[in-house]
Amino acid sequence: MLTALMLAVLVLGLVANQYTAGTLAQDHHVDDGFPALRVGTGPVLDLGAEGVRSVHTPARHVALTFDDGPDPRWTPAILDVLAEQRVPGTFFVIGEHVTEHPEIVRRVLGQGGELGVHTYRHVEISEQPPEDLRRDLRLTQLAIVGATGHETGLFRPPFITDRSNVGLHQYVALKTVSAQGYLTVLADKDSTDWSRPGVNEIVLRSIPTGGAGAIIELHDGGGDRSQTVAALSTLIRLLKLQGYQFDTMSGLARLDAHRLMPAVGFFERTWGRAFLATMNIAGTLSWWFLALAFGVALLTMIRLLLLVGVVWWRSRWTRNVLGPVPPQLPPMSVIVAAYNEAGSIRATLEALSSARSGQLQIIVVDDGSTDDTAGVVAAYPDPRVELLSVDHRGKAGALAAGLDRCTADVIVTVDADTRPTRNALVAIAAPFADTRVGGVSGNVRVARPRGLLGAAQHLEYVVGNGLDRAALDALHTQVTIPGAAGAFRRTALLAVGGFDGATIAEDTDLTLALVGAGWRVRFASEAIVETSAPTTVRGLWRQRSRWSFGIAQAVWRRREMVRAVRNHPAGVATWLFVVLSQILLPIAAPFIDLAAVWALFTGTRFPLALWLMVGLMQLGAAAVALRMEGQSWRGLLALPLHLFGYRQVTSFVVIQTVAWAVAGRRPGWGAQPVAVPSEYGDPDRADVDAPVVAPGVGPSDATRGRDPVRRAA
Repeated sequence: MLTALMLAVLVLGLVANQYTAGTLAQDHHVDDGFPALRVGTGPVLDLGAEGVRSVHTPARHVALTFDDGPDPRWTPAILDVLAEQRVPGTFFVIGEHVTEHPEIVRRVLGQGGELGVHTYRHVEISEQPPEDLRRDLRLTQLAIVGATGHETGLFRPPFITDRSNVGLHQYVALKTVSAQGYLTVLADKDSTDWSRPGVNEIVLRSIPTGGAGAIIELHDGGGDRSQTVAALSTLIRLLKLQGYQFDTMSGLARLDAHRLMPAVGFFERTWGRAFLATMNIAGTLSWWFLALAFGVALLTMIRLLLLVGVVWWRSRWTRNVLGPVPPQLPPMSVIVAAYNEAGSIRATLEALSSARSGQLQIIVVDDGSTDDTAGVVAAYPDPRVELLSVDHRGKAGALAAGLDRCTADVIVTVDADTRPTRNALVAIAAPFADTRVGGVSGNVRVARPRGLLGAAQHLEYVVGNGLDRAALDALHTQVTIPGAAGAFRRTALLAVGGFDGATIAEDTDLTLALVGAGWRVRFASEAIVETSAPTTVRGLWRQRSRWSFGIAQAVWRRREMVRAVRNHPAGVATWLFVVLSQILLPIAAPFIDLAAVWALFTGTRFPLALWLMVGLMQLGAAAVALRMEGQSWRGLLALPLHLFGYRQVTSFVVIQTVAWAVAGRRPGWGAQPVAVPSEYGDPDRADVDAPVVAPGVGPSDATRGRDPVRRAA
């Protein structure tokens, strides 16, 4: 539904923009250098087949005209002055502004004023093809009809004050205007109030000389018009003292006002009101859409700045954050949960056997594999390796079974397709010298990234470890102790319930539980392990579906952490960080991309600039992370894929997760658990037999095969 809403807003805005703009013409005067009107041509023009007919302004008559409105601030102020002085005004309005402020246009007519068309978006008429110009006139007329129930026969082109501004191209465009039944109104006196020359200068430039009549051009929109408002009273008083009569354009041109601004029928009024309503809806949705995109971009940039700032502060002012490696390493028990890993388990065992460590116990839990995983483990010649075969119960159940066999106080979990480096176990054990530490996150990297997808995942892992984990480590907390490389103090692990299988993201759930219980959780950047990553988009989607659904479960299950802000502020901060980084921002990230698409189609610069700023921020953060991790900056070559494809895939996975949760999975996650990929084996393969246990199912139920799934359903 969110995806459909975003697309609907985008399409509505694009369609409305295309319909009301047609082409993006110039917003300034284009002078072709060929004057098209003779000297002595009057300011009111009708360019018909017989040639140019014009009307001159009678002596001692003036018409006050105002362009570029209606404006919600300046037009009412000008109308107040006109009402006080009891003189009429003619307002040449911009159609787009009429749709936004129809009540001001109605007030103009209510005070005896008149209206004219000033194009829909204030564009140079000579830059528009004839069909676009006709559409522009029609839309502005439609907006006026919707606001007032009257049509108008007056037109003033933007950027053209008098006949000297009419070149050959403008002449051709004005013939199109006249063919649509409009009189073109230019000016005798240009106040140039748009340049804000000062109140006195506006008055002096507006007063006719020698008693000549004049159409005076002023502005009620397009910027700060405070000088115009201040000058208007003085100008009117001086003109009255000189005996001038104030006219509307119909009176000055000696035309019937009812013919110049006739009332329309019921159908035309209804159609005009429908147009106003449609444009208001499109404008409101577009405003909220762009506001949301701005908010998401701002949050994203603030988050990146804070992460980089904390990491810089940590590296600048702290040394030996995790402390030296103790001379006597603690005994460690390593649990390797394996399901159909006959092809990769031996390489994992070789990496563990060759790793530096103290007393080491390696427990491989064969979780009901249907291949020769158990045989490969049983034949491995290291006496420290123990094989435990259990019925297939899922990763959490396998880890729980392995925990029962562990003898050491430090418990390490390693995935069966993960290769720890030689110093990984030494580095991950070092933080436990601090008795307040309950868990440690290792540094997971993609093993031999292949292709663009592998490079994108490699960059994601490096940025996540180099920034997120390093910054959170400064606060002695983490979001997730990954199952591929995590370590726990046995007493802390048992105190929070162990591997209970209540969520399908047991690592995030367990980490939140430790932080919520007051334990410190650290990040060991030197505890490097290499893990397999999906090689296809389908595999990536399956993997991230499982992760995001499990994270949502964990966040919901640990929601009580928010109430412990006084006792465990780090726990509250961690929970909020998960919600923001893993749920809210991924869901809202597509708004930035859609805003950029919007900008490309509509010519709006701000959303595109916003998208570029976020991209540059991500580029800088990625560069910092790569340097921290000692990786080549060639990894930045994968950033374009992040911006154009990878980020969208991961975002829509989270959106899908929210849709799952909304569709009946409220507290307890509702009725039917979702079949999701297993973490075992090939990341591209889904293990549909692995049980997915709903929150609320206890540890004992979670370790009894598939019955808890049916019971939860």
